[in-house]
Amino acid sequence: MIQKNKSPGSHGFTLIELAIVLFIVSLLLGGLLMPYATSVEQREREDTAEILEDIKEALYGHALVNGYLPCPDCETGQACAAGTPDDGIEDRNGNLCSVTLSAQNTYTGNLPWATLGVPQFDAWEKPFTYSVTNTFSNDAVPFTLTDTGTIDILDQDAAATARIAQGIPAIVVSHGKDHYVPAQSADQVENYERNANIFGTTNSILTAYSGDNAGEFVFTDYRLLGGNIDYDDMMIWISPFVLKNRMIAAGQLP
Repeated sequence: MIQKNKSPGSHGFTLIELAIVLFIVSLLLGGLLMPYATSVEQREREDTAEILEDIKEALYGHALVNGYLPCPDCETGQACAAGTPDDGIEDRNGNLCSVTLSAQNTYTGNLPWATLGVPQFDAWEKPFTYSVTNTFSNDAVPFTLTDTGTIDILDQDAAATARIAQGIPAIVVSHGKDHYVPAQSADQVENYERNANIFGTTNSILTAYSGDNAGEFVFTDYRLLGGNIDYDDMMIWISPFVLKNRMIAAGQLP
């Protein structure tokens, strides 16, 4: 039998060489995947910002047509005096909202997306939180030029913080990519729904809320801490002055 001699340099990879190649490839992939993941999240935030702007216009439109802002849609597990949870339709009990009224005279639940004709979810397929002052959602007693909202927007969750906006009639929040994970910054926890059953079971973070901060939300810049999301919530709110100006122009207010 004739044996073929291998030519010099035709040997295969050694285990060490293969390990080096795999290491280099992993570095290259890691360098590519990180910017890709960042660009995907940025696009998701842009998409969510567009949805939020549509929601804002829909809320103004609802007020112009009906003379009041819609009630929240109850969510499953939330106390609801009347209505069907999670159907996207505002839930009312007479002329009042079905969800429990907070000490700050706000109703909070899911966004009534079907009532408004807007998307149900943000770019991460999560529902929006919607909070509205009771005076502006009462369909029997129209709000007046002197009425003010009871929602305040802060720049951080700390004592004596600056108020970005105050006396707000309504606010809509997307809780971002991390949504309702238990371990979050105090700024994000402040924006949780005021419902102890948000995880399906009682959660100590959420049950710690008191009536004093039930009308406060935090709006600040996107930030990371130790490579993890520290704040990524997004929101829009209804300006009381823009709302009243539009209502006057539409003949809904004197």
